[in-house]
Parts: sequence; structure tokens; C-alpha cells
Amino acid sequence: MKVFAVKDLEESKQVRENPVGLGPFKVKKVVDGEYSELERFDDYWKGKPQLDGVIVKVIDPSLATGAFQNGEIDIMDIRPQSVKELEALGNVRIEETNGVGYSYIGLRFGHRDKATLKNVADFDKFNAKELRQALLYAINRPAMIDAFLEGKATVANTVIPTTFWTAAPESELNQYEFNPEKAKELLASAGYVDKDGDGFVEDPKGQPFKISFGHYAGSAAFEGRAQAIVQSWNDIGVKTELATGSLIEFNLYNDMKDNDDAALEAFFGAWSTGADPDPSGLWGNDAEWNYGRWVDPKNQELLDKGLSEEAFDKEKRMATYVEWQKYFNEELPALPLWENLDLYGINNRLQGVHVNAVGFQTDVYKWHIKE
Repeated sequence: MKVFAVKDLEESKQVRENPVGLGPFKVKKVVDGEYSELERFDDYWKGKPQLDGVIVKVIDPSLATGAFQNGEIDIMDIRPQSVKELEALGNVRIEETNGVGYSYIGLRFGHRDKATLKNVADFDKFNAKELRQALLYAINRPAMIDAFLEGKATVANTVIPTTFWTAAPESELNQYEFNPEKAKELLASAGYVDKDGDGFVEDPKGQPFKISFGHYAGSAAFEGRAQAIVQSWNDIGVKTELATGSLIEFNLYNDMKDNDDAALEAFFGAWSTGADPDPSGLWGNDAEWNYGRWVDPKNQELLDKGLSEEAFDKEKRMATYVEWQKYFNEELPALPLWENLDLYGINNRLQGVHVNAVGFQTDVYKWHIKE
């Protein structure tokens, strides 16, 4: 038996091409970067699958419409910008559902000590809560959803998606509805005022104040929403510039976040949770994916409580997470933007598909073709 180090598993040929699983289909062939061909596993424990096999392809989302039209694909998660084109096709149906993902703007509070695996709060640009709140009041989130997501999202004021039973009621959260004047009032109350008459505020010490905001490259809508955020903050007198002067290639962007690049003082982020609502993986004080490096004693106290023995009581766990969301919503260590609707294009010939908050792979053994 060949033994692999954990660090080598992801790249090993055994794992990538001959994985051991319990699903309705098993790997037959893998063509790196193009497709994986799966064949039926007749002894699947829920029953023999109805399809002979499944081919999983790598397809550029911008080519989805043509691929559906030509019969190249039968099911795919799609971008909001593809909905209208796909709805015009006679052979495709669109299904949408509330998912477990959301988008936000991260704010830099420090760096990660990679030797100790601890987050260190040593960057004070966003320490003023009034500044953080002003930045959210300045963003017209409903308008951005309409402009860049074709309306296929809902405003979020928490970072636990509303599909979870632990999501805090909106009535208990600050709504941060678009209000530039409120934003300016908050800035002034915290000492951020324009002292030299150039239209942009100085910090409370009278020093120039500027935010470097980063966004990753991707679809055409990304450029628009990045510029909209930059403009929103400039409009309230907070000078903001796009980090590096342009959108950043996705892998490079992630490397910059991992390494606490100084250019990413504020940054656009998106996150999808698992089936459990525990937010520790992104917001725990020493979480690796806490890219803003927010370190706060009450934050960690509440997150620990949500995973404690007491949390086996469902009602107590819910109360803890509601309290945590209210704290997050008040403190705004990051700025919640919206929850995306999960969208799927499905060829009408494919039947038996069940879409839910965590995807479309539920009971794949029931999928069948109806010509």
C-alpha cells in the first residue's frame, strides 16, 4: 500500500484519478483541465442509478448559453447575466434558490503571524466604528444588486445566510439603508472632516486619509461593481482608489490576501458556508480565512459558546448566534453586501433534479433522461 503525506493528497494521481467513494457514479476517466467521465455504480446503496454515466466538463460561464443551445451540457450553475439568454431558449429551464453564500467587503485590521498561526491586530485605519458604519451607509446595495446581479440577490445585514435556522431576524439588525448624509454625519462625529477644502476628509489627527480597495478580475460586471464601491466612498468624502489601479487576477488576488498585501486595505470577498451555520472558519480571531485579521475578545467568546457543550441545546445555540450576529452587525468588522440567489440552468430533457441550498447533487441516482 502506498502512503501519501497529507500535504500531497490533493495533487496525487490516486486521489485525482482513482478516488474511493460511496456515490452513485465512479470515476472512469479524467482529462486534466477538460472533463471527468463517471460511470454508473450498480451497487449504490440507495439503488441502481438511472443514468449510464455523467460527464463533468470545465466550461467558461460566459459560454453557457451556446453550450446549452448546442446540447453540450444538461445542467450548470449560472451567473445572473445568463438568465435572460437562457430563458429565451426552448430547451432550458431556470431554477433558483436561496443558497449559503454571501458577498462582503473585508477591512484590514492586521496581519497573520505564520509562525504562530495567530492573527495580529496591528493596523488601525479602520478602528473607528463610525467610519466602518459610514462606509456601509454610503453603498446603495439595492441599486448594485439590480445593476450588477440582475436583481438575483437580497441585501444582507448579517453574515449567516438567511437559509439557516440561526439567522438573526432582520428586525433585530441595523439595516444600514443607503444614506450618504448619515454617512457624512458619522464621519464628522468620529473626527473625519475635510480640513483643507479638497473635498476629502482627513483623519482625526489631521493627516491625509485614503483607502486602497481591491477586487478580483472576472466577468464584466465585476469592473462595474468595483468602480461603484470606489465612487460611493469618494462621494461621501472618503478618498478611495482601486488597488494596483485595476482588477486583480483571481489567483494573485488570493495570494495577496493570504500574505496580507498592503494594497488590500479593503477588499471584496465572497464566502459560501457548509451545511452547519458555525461562522468560526471566516470570523474566528485566529482563523486563517479571517483575511481582515479582526481580533476581538467578545467575538471569540460568542463563537466558542456556539460550539460549546451548551450549544447541544438547539435553542441556546440559536440565541448565541443571534447575539453574535447583532454584535457583528453593530461593530461591522466587515461590510455585508448581499446574499446571491443560487441559479441553475437545466436542460428540459434532464429530469429528477432536486435543487436546494447546498447545490443540485441531491439524489443524483434519480436523474433520468426524458427525450
